[in-house]
Amino acid sequence: MVTWLDQWNKSGQTVALFKLLTKLAPIQARFASIAIDYSLTDSTELALQEQEANNPGCSEMLMACAIQSEATQTPGKEAVAMEAFARALQMLPIIIADNAGYDSAQLISELRAAHTQGNETYGLNMDIGKIGCMKELGITESFVVKRQVLLSAAEAAEMIIRVDSIIKAAPRKREQDRGHC
Repeated sequence: MVTWLDQWNKSGQTVALFKLLTKLAPIQARFASIAIDYSLTDSTELALQEQEANNPGCSEMLMACAIQSEATQTPGKEAVAMEAFARALQMLPIIIADNAGYDSAQLISELRAAHTQGNETYGLNMDIGKIGCMKELGITESFVVKRQVLLSAAEAAEMIIRVDSIIKAAPRKREQDRGHC
C-alpha cells in the first residue's frame, strides 16, 4: 500500500486515501480510524523516545555507569544484583573490542573514565581502536532495538533464575508405598 501511495504527491495521496476510505463499510472505517489514531500516537511517542534516548555514545557503558552509581546508594542484596547487571552491560563493549582485535581492557577503562567525566557521547571507534565521540562520528543506535535487546535479555535471565530455583528446590518427601505389587 505504501509503494502504491508513493507514486503520487501529497495531495494525490490524500485524494486516493479519501476515495479508499469512502468505499469502506462502517465497521471497517471504524477499525481504520482506531488503527490510524493508534499508529499516530505510537509513532509520535516513539519519535520523542528516539530523540530523548538515542544517545550516540556507547549506551551500554552509559547505562552501566548509571546503575553502578545507583547501586552504591542501595542497601542489601539488591545492590549486588545491580552491580552484576552493570558488569553484564559492560561486557558488550568488551566483546566488541575483543572481536575487533583491540585491547579491550585498555579501551573499556578509557571509556569508563570518559563516561565518569561526563563525556556521555563517547563510545568505541573500531576504525582506529580508540574511544571517540559518537556524535562527531555520526554513529547512532536505535532506541527500539536497544530496548528490545534489554527486555529480551532480562526475560532470559529471569527464566534461567526460575529454572535454577526449581532445580535447587528440595525434593518433596515421599511416603512409603503401601500397595501390594
